[in-house]
Amino acid sequence: MVPRSLSRLFHPRTIKQKLLLVAAIAAVPSAALLAVVLYNQNNDINQAQQEKDGIQYVLPLEKLLQDLQKSRDLSAASLSKVPGFDEQFAQSKTDVDNDFPAVVARDHKFGARFHTGNRVPIMQQSWNALKATAADTTPRQSLEAYTNLITTQVVPLLYDVSESSGLFLDTRSASYHAAIALDSTIPSLTEALGELRGYGVLFTADGGKMLAADRDFLNSLIGKVNTNSLVSNREVRAAAAADKTIATSATALMQAADDDTQRFLAEVQTNLLIPASAQGEVPTFYANASHSIDNNFQLSGSTSSILERMLNTRASNATWAMQFLVLVAVLALALLAILILATIFSITGRVSHLVEVADRISLGELDAEVDLTGKDELGELAESLGRMRSSLQAAIERLRTRRASYQ
Repeated sequence: MVPRSLSRLFHPRTIKQKLLLVAAIAAVPSAALLAVVLYNQNNDINQAQQEKDGIQYVLPLEKLLQDLQKSRDLSAASLSKVPGFDEQFAQSKTDVDNDFPAVVARDHKFGARFHTGNRVPIMQQSWNALKATAADTTPRQSLEAYTNLITTQVVPLLYDVSESSGLFLDTRSASYHAAIALDSTIPSLTEALGELRGYGVLFTADGGKMLAADRDFLNSLIGKVNTNSLVSNREVRAAAAADKTIATSATALMQAADDDTQRFLAEVQTNLLIPASAQGEVPTFYANASHSIDNNFQLSGSTSSILERMLNTRASNATWAMQFLVLVAVLALALLAILILATIFSITGRVSHLVEVADRISLGELDAEVDLTGKDELGELAESLGRMRSSLQAAIERLRTRRASYQ
């Protein structure tokens, strides 16, 4: 049985009103479903844009990281009184100074969204304090001060921005692998290589004089380099596999960086860890180390390109999908409206015609024609009305005949 509430809802209404009410009720879940789908698509677009903003924040941070690592290792050579490094060290500090405006600008633009707080101003203050005291420290103290700034402020900020922007969100996506390589494993790799370069310069300048703890420290750095190199190569391969257009170039850069890294590690083993004294010269050692580090930063740049292309494609696909859904929804609603209106006019028009014919018959117009056909219920009603009209005509004719016979 139909519930009384529904009966009260539909009973006093016209057919047109009932059909419109049914259409409105049927449209509610469809509209709700469409709203959910569009909301999810819009979230995908916003998430992709946030990740792109995260990359925009990260890129100047990576440039700062590269220049800080370079300045740290040049400080070891300059403070060790190795000829030819003073000007390079001075220029490296200028390069770091020039990196901060871009980092500060990105922080002003995106910092509140990524919850960076006052970490960039503190980082800049730390750098200014380090720079002011650099000339008054020993080479080892300088290396430790730089490393502390890099590992406690720059690298954690790099990772946290990537996490806050959602770059590490979807572990199943190819963009996740690119983000891990770009903002986690490659920075860790370049930092381990940078420390090897800095301490290697220090020990080479000192004629290879090292304590057992120094050798253990260098061996631990070599282990970090190898571990992070393996992981970054795996992540870059996984990311490059999803972007065939630049997969070849990314793989070539990865192979070149890996080859240079292994050559540099072999040099560390041969010239620092095996003999009793250093066999190489500081400029050569520094240049070989820098070549390996620079290649890894080139790999980082290629990975960032892969990641940006992925995010652009994802945002573009989500935008296209949302526009397509809106178009389909509009067309479907328009078609539904046309069908409903056609049904309403078809039914109400035919009902009005039947009402008009019935009224004419009731007024004695037995010649009123029922101009309506069809195999539906209204067609059957029209046929019944036609038969009723014919029956009335026949009955009246019989009455007339019988009346005439009495006269």
